[in-house]
Amino acid sequence: MRLARSTVSLTAAVLLAACGALGTQPTGDPGDRVLTQLRSAVTATVPTGAQVKSFKSYPTHFHSKCPDNPSGQNGWDAVRVQVLFSTQQPEMSIASTINSILLSQGWVRHDVESEVYIYGDNHSVQQKIPQWTKTAPSGSNLTLSLYPENSGPQDLALEGRWDPPGFSLPGC
Repeated sequence: MRLARSTVSLTAAVLLAACGALGTQPTGDPGDRVLTQLRSAVTATVPTGAQVKSFKSYPTHFHSKCPDNPSGQNGWDAVRVQVLFSTQQPEMSIASTINSILLSQGWVRHDVESEVYIYGDNHSVQQKIPQWTKTAPSGSNLTLSLYPENSGPQDLALEGRWDPPGFSLPGC
């Protein structure tokens, strides 16, 4: 009887280990904690009276590298949250309001130079855009950016992003 229990226990342990080895990759964002944090930050900063045109969120997914690309790597794609909205308020006023909200939540502002499309003029220019960062529990940065959206003169986008550790470079 003791031998049968030992055999059953050993078999169960081997099966559990095999299932763990053959199972899915551990998630890049366990429990969607970062996705939830980004959703919260983005929704809290949409200006009062703004017309929300779209709200999208993208959880992270595991990607295998392409077999024919030696420089690719397996890993996780970015967690992203984006809201597109239209408002009559000046962009500088919106950035100031968003800044106050995010600073109170521990975010730090770092404006960055970016190429921005000018609606109606059919060209792009280099422009500083407001950007905020906050350290994620993993030690990497969460980023929120506010930029003009090219669908209309009063349209703006606020996008949150996090590149999880083990960021993918499938290279396909």
